[in-house]
Amino acid sequence: MSSDARKLQKTIEQLYKEDKGKKSKSSVLIPTHSVEFARALFKFEAKPYQAELLEDKSKRIVVRWS
Repeated sequence: MSSDARKLQKTIEQLYKEDKGKKSKSSVLIPTHSVEFARALFKFEAKPYQAELLEDKSKRIVVRWS
């Protein structure tokens, strides 16, 4: 796992911990759908072919753009 991925994972875990500690009704909503996650956290609008890759459940994917 890359350092950026580890940082993101740590941030997400911290948000969940903070959310569980709150007693108020407001909470942090982190999308579980990969395309919605990219849109909400990174303001990234995936093209159809990118969305297809983001939604793919394969263990490994090889992608080549030229």
